[in-house]
Amino acid sequence: MGSPCGTIMFRGELGDKGNVVAEGMKPLAGDEITAAFSKRDRKVLKLPRNITEIEWEKITYLSWLHPDGSKWFVVYNPLDELHGLVLEKMETTGSSAKQCSWCATTNAGDRIAQFVVRHALNRSITMGTYVCSSLDCDDYIRGRKFPSIATFSSYPTLEKRVKNLRDNLDNFFIRALF
Repeated sequence: MGSPCGTIMFRGELGDKGNVVAEGMKPLAGDEITAAFSKRDRKVLKLPRNITEIEWEKITYLSWLHPDGSKWFVVYNPLDELHGLVLEKMETTGSSAKQCSWCATTNAGDRIAQFVVRHALNRSITMGTYVCSSLDCDDYIRGRKFPSIATFSSYPTLEKRVKNLRDNLDNFFIRALF
């Protein structure tokens, strides 16, 4: 198996030395995004309004909030096949620091939230995980946002942070889909 990101889905983002260090998503059309979701999930799917404005080369996955604020949608390609998941954000309390299970950013409690997804094969099974509350992991690993808590990163280079994010996304999507 090649890159967990798939060669057909991603383009490159250049690092300081001109080498490709952080590949981003290949631009997707609305029908491709829709096809990534199950038939059941397509019933609640509302595509993002700004598809043409997305800087695809700067994102590892696509995520957006349903217009009514009730659900989050995430599109990614574990095992070289595009998939979409519908996540529900749970109400959390407390302000103690938490770590995002996708990008490993440690942040204040209000910036990390628990998200729940229904298993694709058995909808009665739910799976939860703590993730950056606006699903903005790409912004943290690429230095566009900074955590509210100063922490030491185990992944000092952009290349390693992107690889860690992809590995964690692969694991999450595979657990939710199969």
